[in-house]
Amino acid sequence: MKNLFSFDINDTTVSSLNQFTLREIDEDMTKRQEELNSELNRFEKQWRPHFAIVIIRFFLVLFGGLLLISAFNSLVRNGSDAFSSPIGIILPIVSLVIVGLCSLSYYLEYRKKIKIISSEEYITVEKNAKSAIDLALSYLKVPENALKTDVFCYYYYKEENGEKRDAAGHFKYLNVPMYIFKENDTLCIADVGAVFGIDINSIKGISERDEKVTFTQWNKEIPFSKEPYKEYKITLNSYGVYTIRKTCVIKFEKDADEYEILIPHYDIEPITKLLKSK
Repeated sequence: MKNLFSFDINDTTVSSLNQFTLREIDEDMTKRQEELNSELNRFEKQWRPHFAIVIIRFFLVLFGGLLLISAFNSLVRNGSDAFSSPIGIILPIVSLVIVGLCSLSYYLEYRKKIKIISSEEYITVEKNAKSAIDLALSYLKVPENALKTDVFCYYYYKEENGEKRDAAGHFKYLNVPMYIFKENDTLCIADVGAVFGIDINSIKGISERDEKVTFTQWNKEIPFSKEPYKEYKITLNSYGVYTIRKTCVIKFEKDADEYEILIPHYDIEPITKLLKSK
């Protein structure tokens, strides 16, 4: 079964999506979106720490935590005698210094991010990017009441033997916000570049897939740790990778081929209601 939204990073012209495309934005709009996305990425790189720093800081926090636990265990076993030796004094001090320095680095990164996103230049670029998206959605005739839904997109590369490998080693899917609506007997799924159509009669059903899925990017305004998303037990690690325990799969067929669309569990209910509506 093919994931409809799967892409070969080395050959973006090849995709199952091509045969489902109903309409697309023009070249000028595409170019403008790419320019604005490039600008936003430039700002993001300014506040995001280098991957090596994230790794080093993670192990420092881990090391500091282990030292602190060791000092606590020594205190439980030996009482006040735990501080009678130099090691008994040094361990908690070193652990607290490590944790404190790492906490300070997190705080400084946060302050840097706030400063950047509060700058007039960033606000202007972000405003222009939003205007470009609104223009594209209008051009694509995406209705205002369309469901804004997260979709798990899979990016891969092929090895010499033709086997697919995840493009990103530390997560499997990119979580992309899309718009879902109906046009007569067609289920339409749109991003900011195109509208794709699926014959509703070809949909074989929606099922749950009980397996952990890793993804990057949280698109909702409400944090994943708050209701109504808290019940889905989504977690976030130090690398910025999210994990969700269940995924919903929309299955359909076209020309004897079987396809699937992966939707996070928290977004499936409105889609189910849309498909049942007349």
